[in-house]
Amino acid sequence: MNYASKQHYGAVGRAWIKWLTVADNQKTLINAYSQIKTKWLDRLPSDASPQVQRVASRFAILETALQLASFLTGWNETANSEALLHCFNEWINIFGLHSQEEKQIIEQVNGWLLANAEGRFIEYPNNPEQRAITNIAGYKIIPQRDDEIESFYLYPLAFEEAIKGHPKEQACKILSDKGMLSKGENGYRYLVRIPSRIDPKRTRCYLLFPIVENNEA
Repeated sequence: MNYASKQHYGAVGRAWIKWLTVADNQKTLINAYSQIKTKWLDRLPSDASPQVQRVASRFAILETALQLASFLTGWNETANSEALLHCFNEWINIFGLHSQEEKQIIEQVNGWLLANAEGRFIEYPNNPEQRAITNIAGYKIIPQRDDEIESFYLYPLAFEEAIKGHPKEQACKILSDKGMLSKGENGYRYLVRIPSRIDPKRTRCYLLFPIVENNEA
C-alpha cells in the first residue's frame, strides 16, 4: 500500500490540470464559476463589506473546482456545497459581515485622536491655561454649543501618523464614509483650509471628528 501510494501520489492533481488545459473545458470552467459566484454573492446582505464579498468569491472558486473535479474525486456535489457553506459561515461568525480593515482603521484613528487630544493640539477658542504644546499635530476645536461636536484639524504629517500602516486613499474613504473625515474643498478630495480666525496662514489640513462612545447605561 505504501508503495502504491507513493507511485500514484498527486495523480488526481495531474489529471485535474490536464482537464483544465482542454479548450472546451476552460469554457465550462468559466461558465460554472460565473454561476457559482453569483450564487455566493446573492447570499450576502446588501451591506456586506467588499472584503466579505472577496472572501465569498474565493469560496466560489473552491466550489467550482470541487464540483468540476467530482469525476476525479468521487465526492458528492451537495456535500461539497454544504461543507464550504459551513466553513464560510464559521468565517462570518468570527470576522463579521463588515470589513476588519475598516474596523482597524476606525479604531486606530479614533484611538490616536483620543490619546493625543490633550497633548498635541492647540485648543480653539484659546485656552490661557493650556500648557505649552510640543510636536504640534494641529488644532482642537472646543464645542461652544450643545449642538456642536469636538473636531480636530490635523496637519498632513500628523494625519499620516494617525493612519500609519494603512493606504491613505483607503483610510480616507473609510473615515469619510463613517463621518469621521470631512470632504475636501477647492479641488482637494479631503483637505480643507483652517479658518483664518484660527490660523491666519489657513494651512490645509484634514478635519476629523472622533467617535465618542455613550457611557450612559
